[in-house]
Amino acid sequence: MAEEKTAEELKDQEKNLERFMFLVDGCNDGIWDWDINTGEFYFSRRWLEMVGYKEGELKECFNTIIDLIHPDDLGEMLDIWTDYMEGVVSCYNLEYRLKLKEGGFLWVESRGISARDEEGEPYRFSGFHTDITQRKEQERLLAEKTTQLNQKTNDIANMLQNMKQGVFTIVEGGLIHPEYSAFLEELIGESDIANKNMIDLVFDNTDVGSDTIDQMKAALFAILGEDEFSYDVNGHILIHEFQKLVGDKSKIIQLDWVPILTDDDIVEKILIIAQDVTELRQLAIEAEKQKEELNIIGQILNISQEKFNGFTESAFDYIAENKTIIEKTTEKDPDTLSALFRNMHTIKGNARTYEFTGLTNTIHEVEQTYDNLRKDPDSVWNAELLLKELEMANCAIKHYNDINSNKLGRKGRAGDLLTSRGTFIPNGILDDTVQISQYATAKYPDDEKLKALHNNIRKVGKIPLERLASGAMDSVHSLAGELNKPVPDFKLNDLNAHFHHNLAEPLKSSFMHIVRNSLDHGIESEEERVNQGKAGKGTIVFEVKDINNSAEIHIHDDGRGLALHKIHEKAVKNEILSADDKPTAQQVANLIFHSGLSTAEAVTQVSGRGVGMDAVKSFMTKVGANVEIKLLSDSNEITFSPFEFIITIPSNNYFI
Repeated sequence: MAEEKTAEELKDQEKNLERFMFLVDGCNDGIWDWDINTGEFYFSRRWLEMVGYKEGELKECFNTIIDLIHPDDLGEMLDIWTDYMEGVVSCYNLEYRLKLKEGGFLWVESRGISARDEEGEPYRFSGFHTDITQRKEQERLLAEKTTQLNQKTNDIANMLQNMKQGVFTIVEGGLIHPEYSAFLEELIGESDIANKNMIDLVFDNTDVGSDTIDQMKAALFAILGEDEFSYDVNGHILIHEFQKLVGDKSKIIQLDWVPILTDDDIVEKILIIAQDVTELRQLAIEAEKQKEELNIIGQILNISQEKFNGFTESAFDYIAENKTIIEKTTEKDPDTLSALFRNMHTIKGNARTYEFTGLTNTIHEVEQTYDNLRKDPDSVWNAELLLKELEMANCAIKHYNDINSNKLGRKGRAGDLLTSRGTFIPNGILDDTVQISQYATAKYPDDEKLKALHNNIRKVGKIPLERLASGAMDSVHSLAGELNKPVPDFKLNDLNAHFHHNLAEPLKSSFMHIVRNSLDHGIESEEERVNQGKAGKGTIVFEVKDINNSAEIHIHDDGRGLALHKIHEKAVKNEILSADDKPTAQQVANLIFHSGLSTAEAVTQVSGRGVGMDAVKSFMTKVGANVEIKLLSDSNEITFSPFEFIITIPSNNYFI
């Protein structure tokens, strides 16, 4: 029976061994077993496969494991193994790398258990290795991504702390998200702004009106939590630039709004980038000022110093005259308004002559105010407003003058004699010199040399007609372009006449009005002239005649002539004449000197105000001269008639 039992036990052991080996071979882990006392060691087939070896290729001993462990992991493994075998720790479990046969390393989780005798000494040590390479690679990748994420987070945090922009997001309810750049607090002058209403906080103490603020709140309510279309519809309401008072400093703040969408295109948040553009805007203003200044310098340099000085001197005189008129006037009247308008219109005309574009618009605004007072019966005289507008015009002219004097270093008075060395001889000295020479010739009438000297001195400081008319001649180039007409020819027969400097600016302004009137109203278009058998471009003639101890300046053109029928119609319409009046052609012609009368169909920058010839009359009267219009046709019919202007200068104001 004993033998049968033994055989049966052996059979059971064989089955158990078979079952064990089957489990070992089928297990995905690598198994080892070490009999410490006998030194017998066992590697499962799976253990060998894990490191790339076949049965019989590795010596089966514990040192084989030691040899295969990565040098960087060996120290830790031995420490843990020693502690376990000595009973310092209760379990053996660690991770390390094993060297593969074909190179490279395999990460394994090593777990083991020891059998101990009655004295606690280990006599057997078994365990298994689990391939954790894939897990380790995932851990490595995760660690890299975590590192990258942490780096990005740190970078973003550093950016938010150091960037000179206010970067933040607003969430539903228009509240500021807790994550925002540190500069935002400095920008808006507030701290602890997380979860506060963005609109109330940012737009406090700004130039944005309460109605606009309420509209923005409504817009954000309609955008946040809704689809992207809601932003497209309401986004235009969001303010992009405004002025904010922060402490005692005014800032210009710019906002950029960027919707942040979910995968379903829902506006989850709005990213806002706020910038202080105060300095940038100031630089832009300065750059624009510099650009304007360079443009003005170019305009000034296009004319001579003498012409510029003449323009500014006369402009300041007209401004001063208008200021005096306004200060002395308590209510409007036609004569006062005509005088104001006449002076301002002349400044504008002279500015246009020299193409001072920076002045013409400013002067035109002042002129428009005078015109409204003339035409609107309900308009009220407001001296304070008129003086304010006049000062605006004065500052504009002064700006030009300061650039001429300070930037270009061009100084002197209009009419002063400019020497070959660039210095000016004042007119007063010239007049005194003429008087002295006149006295000498009177005392020594037979001295021919003294007479000749006196005649030459009389010419010094006198201005030839060609110079006086040059400004008007120059002005037609730009005017012809505006009217789409060829630039006319000029013919000058001046008898070498020279005129006193006191007449310079009145004559220049008068010539400007006459020439511009001629090109605008008299000289036809090129097509009309050609159809009439005329040359394509017109001709304007200046001629001086010495008659009855006076100089007569005759000015005419070869245009269609004076539209007497239109003048008559406008005079009746404006109640200057009655419908029953039967004026002569000459009487109708004389009406062009009437203030406010113009035959232009519409008011333009060139004409239509009815002030040009009125101004000429006024200028000439002030300096003791006379201007008249003379019809060159014997017909008394009120139709188109050729004519000429005649300006008569007393003998003491000219020299031939």
